[in-house]
Amino acid sequence: MKDWIQEALYSTDINTTTATFRLLLSVLIGGVVGLERKWRQQPAGFRTHILICLGATLLMMLSIYVPQQYGELRGDPGRIAAQVITGIGFLGAGAVIKIGSNIKGLTTAASIWMIAAIGMGIGAGLYVIAGFAAFLMLFILIVLERFERRVVPIFTTKVLSVSVAGHAINSETILAILRKYKIVVQNMDIRRRFSENREVLNFTISFRNNLPIDEVIDDIGQLEYIESVELI
Repeated sequence: MKDWIQEALYSTDINTTTATFRLLLSVLIGGVVGLERKWRQQPAGFRTHILICLGATLLMMLSIYVPQQYGELRGDPGRIAAQVITGIGFLGAGAVIKIGSNIKGLTTAASIWMIAAIGMGIGAGLYVIAGFAAFLMLFILIVLERFERRVVPIFTTKVLSVSVAGHAINSETILAILRKYKIVVQNMDIRRRFSENREVLNFTISFRNNLPIDEVIDDIGQLEYIESVELI
């Protein structure tokens, strides 16, 4: 058992012992990071991160094994590894979701890219570096996320749609209410439906997550001629 561990840790050759150890290590690290993403209910979670880390490790070992087995003239150790980076870019893009005017999943996309890099490091036998990178990754995802929430105010971007029936309302009246609640208006769009005698004002707004947005909607709804107020 001791000889197996020593060979797995210190041998630079790609053989059954080193390959088994590196694959198992990639499952462990990918699973730990995947659990954090799954706990936060992200689109790429436990099994996804394991598979990405495992695949990157296997492809990195294959990239090393081909020139090792057949000579460098018949295999480039960087060719397969380079394609992993390209493929992970497409996979990470699939984790990005656009909900209304908000974009979610960028952190998960970055974690997918990072776990693939860690898997490649494991496949290359850089256990200490890969392990330290995984530690830093978890520190950023867990500890710095809490720090960011305390120090940096988190804003939400939504579209406030106000329907005015029978009479055109002065948009400054609504803007004054938004300014009272310190809501930032990024864009304003006015649409008039002459056949229905209705006007729709769409405000793209940003506000703190702890803002009582229901009070804002109630204040606007009490204005004269307001038919409906909707937050999209």
